[in-house]
Amino acid sequence: ISGNHDSARRLGVGAGLIDRAGIHLRTDPAGCGTPVVLADAHGDVAFYGLPYLEPALVKTEFGVEKAGHEAVLAAAMDRVRADLATRARGTRSVVLAHAFVTGGEPSDSERDITVGGVAAVPCGVFDGVDYVALGHLHGCQALTERVRYSGSPLPYSFSEHRHRK
Repeated sequence: ISGNHDSARRLGVGAGLIDRAGIHLRTDPAGCGTPVVLADAHGDVAFYGLPYLEPALVKTEFGVEKAGHEAVLAAAMDRVRADLATRARGTRSVVLAHAFVTGGEPSDSERDITVGGVAAVPCGVFDGVDYVALGHLHGCQALTERVRYSGSPLPYSFSEHRHRK
């Protein structure tokens, strides 16, 4: 998924080609409710990619009046839950999202995506799925048992020197 530092348009140019090779790049907000479905010995797992959603740019796509991070992310998750409701019972669900979620601890290197702190969204936005893998914060963190930040593979600022990478 593309993040706030990435050019979603540039990354998405070859997405169709590499998708056929088994590399699934999700940059288009319109595709939030369309998962990549993989199967294992226990059945299907639906992976939903939610790229960074810049509220002013995607509010029309999601039909929200107020351009805020929580509103657009909630609308994207509504699409995820709607799709998941059409799938076979027992389908597991994973959401990959680039967002600043309440309870996460930022470091110096994350680009501020807040205006007066309003960009932090509550964990409850992700209710209804089995696991949420978050990106944006560079430290590995568990917000709940099922909502976690993976962290970055390398430190990007001096404030990250104690992060376990």
